[in-house]
Amino acid sequence: MVIKMEYEKKKIKLEKKDYAKIVQCIIVFVVLFLFVQRKFYQKDGAILWERLFQMTAWTALFVWLLLEHRVEALCKKYQKISACVMFAVMPVLLFYNLEIMCNSELKEFGRKKIVMNLLIIYLLGAVLLLLINRTRTTLKILTVLLTALGVTNIYLMKFRGMSLMAADFFSIKTAANVANNYNYSLKWRILYGVYVAFLFWMMLNKVPSHKAFEKKVRIGYLTITVCCVGIFYGVFFHTNFVKDYVRVKMRYSASKKQGNMLTLLYSVKQMQVEKPDGYSEEELKSLMASYEKEAEEYNTGLSSGDDVNIIAIMNEAFSDLAENVELTEDNMPYIHGLTENTIKGNMYTSVFAGNTANTEFEFLTGNTMAFVPPNTIPYQLYVRGEYPSLTRTLQAQDYQGNMAIHPFKGNGFNRPSAYSSLGFETFLDQDAFTDPTYVREYISDSSSFQKIIECYEQTGQKPFFAFNVTMQNHSGYDYGNFETPIQLKDAPGKYKETEQYLNLIKKSDEAFEELTDYFSQVNEKTIIVMFGDHRPGVESSYYDMIAGKSKSQLSEEEYMQRYKVPFIIWANYDIDEAYLDKISANYLSSLVLETAGCEMTGYQKYLSDLRDDIPAITARGYWGENGTYYELDDETSPYWDEVQEYHCIQYNNMFDKRETGFFFLNK
Repeated sequence: MVIKMEYEKKKIKLEKKDYAKIVQCIIVFVVLFLFVQRKFYQKDGAILWERLFQMTAWTALFVWLLLEHRVEALCKKYQKISACVMFAVMPVLLFYNLEIMCNSELKEFGRKKIVMNLLIIYLLGAVLLLLINRTRTTLKILTVLLTALGVTNIYLMKFRGMSLMAADFFSIKTAANVANNYNYSLKWRILYGVYVAFLFWMMLNKVPSHKAFEKKVRIGYLTITVCCVGIFYGVFFHTNFVKDYVRVKMRYSASKKQGNMLTLLYSVKQMQVEKPDGYSEEELKSLMASYEKEAEEYNTGLSSGDDVNIIAIMNEAFSDLAENVELTEDNMPYIHGLTENTIKGNMYTSVFAGNTANTEFEFLTGNTMAFVPPNTIPYQLYVRGEYPSLTRTLQAQDYQGNMAIHPFKGNGFNRPSAYSSLGFETFLDQDAFTDPTYVREYISDSSSFQKIIECYEQTGQKPFFAFNVTMQNHSGYDYGNFETPIQLKDAPGKYKETEQYLNLIKKSDEAFEELTDYFSQVNEKTIIVMFGDHRPGVESSYYDMIAGKSKSQLSEEEYMQRYKVPFIIWANYDIDEAYLDKISANYLSSLVLETAGCEMTGYQKYLSDLRDDIPAITARGYWGENGTYYELDDETSPYWDEVQEYHCIQYNNMFDKRETGFFFLNK
């Protein structure tokens, strides 16, 4: 196609590629104008050299647009040199694009972490080059992979406050079950990162496509690459170099302070479970024997009263987000008003806005995620065979039912296999519900609790035990077909996701009242414990508002408030009322057994005693009896020895030859 134009009797021919170049220039200027209008480059955390990097990207594009033919000619003339330059420069540009895209705190990285991230990217590129043998194609694939990682981590940080980890690849099926229920609205950081990657892609098109190595040279390159990867693998995975020298720590926002690639690869290393320092089987046997004896004495001293039904409910995303704000009406009037025959308070979890199964793992087993590799799901990796649990302790005391109920797809988190190992005799998923009521797209708490009642009535012999994991309050919270009469009094409509969530909790409150009303009229003694699995993934700005400061300004102890959920133990008979300011999920089942007057294993008695000194412990840290918060690796803590002792006991339970008599009842 040739377009002819006349100007002062001179003919100017615009070819098709010139027309395309004009369109590209217009697109670049429009997008750049939008970014400037949004003042994107002035967002919190941006520092001078980040802006310089962004300016360099734009400058490189414009230079290419203005000198396109000359650049292309130079690349063709010096193919090998241009390929080497691009292979040396592109990983650096892609690294900074990835971190700026994810709003990482680059000034916190330090040289060592930056070098490690770049080394990982260069090695990945080297392996791809070995397989593909084309420099341009290799760099294009690297661009796609790192940009995709950036987009993934932006959404993961939004939904659960944690970037992609190696263990997430074991949860793909679970993620697929709920993927459609999240809000994937485009963020300016995503548009920015994808756009810069697009510029890199266009610049790569100037590099001629040719074989990187001839056959003989490729064999030498193979040898060098294998040696480099082998050395890196040995140092990274089989020494403490990264932990002690580079100072990598796997916390829940680790990627923001040490890089996305380094965090992802280190999460692979973290899946290798090592014996705790000072682990001694002989010392453990002596400690366990003492607690077995203490548990026997405790069990012998129990009164031979009526058996107690136990119903445990882990309520999806159940939390009290209105603690520090005023609502147009109370969204938990029933639960807030319960005092008689009630124990309630604050429970701290190890997860935020996701990985539900880890809270139920802590509750059912008494193990803590503090000593499990970050972001792993024990149900998928570690729960095998006959596994010690609350269920097995109750089975040993002739409890009936022993069923798990979850009104959603049953295959999530490997639950069928895990529940079988934990001793559940029946698992009822959404297929077991007939004509349930729905709230949004999920089976309601009311229907879920009605299923408990139905199972209780069908179980002829007592005492009865059931464990219910609800689904009604699952994210997202932007459904348009859900009314929200309860609003924030001082900012109605400002936090729409939060207000939808608060109204969902009102329905949970009403359903819990229905359940307790029913069991208040049965003859058998009954205890119902309900707790949240984690806080919901509503607007981060709302969490900032109720905290009075942004997430980046919070101390570790202040940040733990985002892991606080309510728990309540209700009984239809006289029990001692109490309010516990702090407890964690790993202790809750022992507290339930103690309240119900049930026998306990040596492990459960150990946990009951440990709670006196360490009231709450999670994957982030713990509180001591003195009220002080400590990080898990704080060796100056007065509770350090007790934490290490707990670590050793749990290692024996999960990864070593388990001391059966300590973890099981009557074995």
